[in-house]
Amino acid sequence: MGKKTTETASLRTAFVVGVDIVGFTKMDMHKQRDAIARLENRCLACKPVKTKTRDQDYLLLPTGDGFYLAFFDDARLPFRRP
Repeated sequence: MGKKTTETASLRTAFVVGVDIVGFTKMDMHKQRDAIARLENRCLACKPVKTKTRDQDYLLLPTGDGFYLAFFDDARLPFRRP
């Protein structure tokens, strides 16, 4: 028979920032790829993402013409200035 597990799920609050590239669908394919790469590079270079710790996790979810960036446990984290 299968082994019984007793895992406890923990819930955390996520604060989500949505980023969209205006005019994305009107760009040709090469410009779309370049725009997505530049946007991701800028996001990954921002201080809250670069200096994240185990206590301040984030999740980057691509959407095609942008992404959602979810920060956990601190709503002010994505808006802090370097």
